[in-house]
Amino acid sequence: MCRAVQHAHIKGVIHRDLKPSNILVSSVDEHAEPRIIDFGIAKAAEAVAGAETMHTAFGSVIGTLEYMSPEQAAGGDTRVDTRSDVYSLGVVLYELTTEALPFESAALRGAGAVEAQRLIRDTDPPTPARRFTGTTSRDAIARTRRTDARTLERRLTGDLGWVIMRALEKDPARRMRRGAARSPRKRRRTTTVEGIRSSRVRGGCGPRAGHPNSSVRRHS
Repeated sequence: MCRAVQHAHIKGVIHRDLKPSNILVSSVDEHAEPRIIDFGIAKAAEAVAGAETMHTAFGSVIGTLEYMSPEQAAGGDTRVDTRSDVYSLGVVLYELTTEALPFESAALRGAGAVEAQRLIRDTDPPTPARRFTGTTSRDAIARTRRTDARTLERRLTGDLGWVIMRALEKDPARRMRRGAARSPRKRRRTTTVEGIRSSRVRGGCGPRAGHPNSSVRRHS
């Protein structure tokens, strides 16, 4: 998935609506092969199925609130570049590992356009580890990821959680970018989507191959 997004970035294309329903997983030689679909709003030429236009005092914002970066939610003349897609990938990984969103749909959609923008822009979401430990469904969530609750919590407290929160930085300049970025353990990270890709969810912390939405809700 990250390779596909990175390929688009190299070609100068920003997706701007990365979310589970725009990620298809097919079986290729008995291996799961994710594919990114729906580049219809990459150039913001028109809204497409599954995307929404949010009309605010700051202009029209196209995308899906739950997966939208702060700069994309701001609308207007705010610059949106490849780092916006890095943020969205962070949301997808957050949901993939915790079965929850950084900002719940009800909170965003019930807040109104301006308040939703403020939440995304100014409020820090719970870390993945905190979100996971705060649920009563830890064992069930871990089982669907073919691991146990203690192991998943340990990984979310460590480098995996660090990578997710780095992708969700409010300031695009603080997200993973070209060059070296280091975790608290001083382990070398690579660049932008490569940084997310290099932090593989080992030990089965992901849905089974061929079932891309077995544990990730779809938003359309």
